[in-house]
Amino acid sequence: MGLNAHQCSRGGGPPAGGGGRSTEKPYTVGLTTGLVLQDGEGFDSGRVTRILGPGMVPGVHAMWEAAYGPGANLGMDNPDLAGEYHSYIRGYSAAKGTPEDRLYLDVHEGHMVYLKPGEERFVFPQVLERSLVGTGPEIIEKIEHLESIGVDNIALTANDPAGAREIIDDFSREVIQKR
Repeated sequence: MGLNAHQCSRGGGPPAGGGGRSTEKPYTVGLTTGLVLQDGEGFDSGRVTRILGPGMVPGVHAMWEAAYGPGANLGMDNPDLAGEYHSYIRGYSAAKGTPEDRLYLDVHEGHMVYLKPGEERFVFPQVLERSLVGTGPEIIEKIEHLESIGVDNIALTANDPAGAREIIDDFSREVIQKR
């Protein structure tokens, strides 16, 4: 769990101004996924899953890692989802012949690049709703909110070249040119 600026300033010495450091707001960049939805398209469309899925599923990998894997706990705790993913990866790995003590290798196969067969069920609309996915006007509204809370710039992730081109073209036409 992270600390906010107030908590940090109470315990470890003088706050920034008292320590001779700048108290000006730092330049803030938000890193997120984004995609302009086409007319009538929902968060659960195949296009959305194809373009954004590979970047979304590593969060589920982190939950699995915390509950079942040999690696670090990144603070992304959801035992039910980790258990569902564990059932999925055990079946996937058994079909490939991966030994039980090497499941983590199959978990991270395709990490940020592609979805393994069946992994699309772990791309959740609720997660996409919190990113810059929506119609052009919805995305503009989300960006305006981010600006109001101090975000200066936004960097969008893109996992495949064709999807990246689509994201850039759509954001240019439906978001940037209309702001």
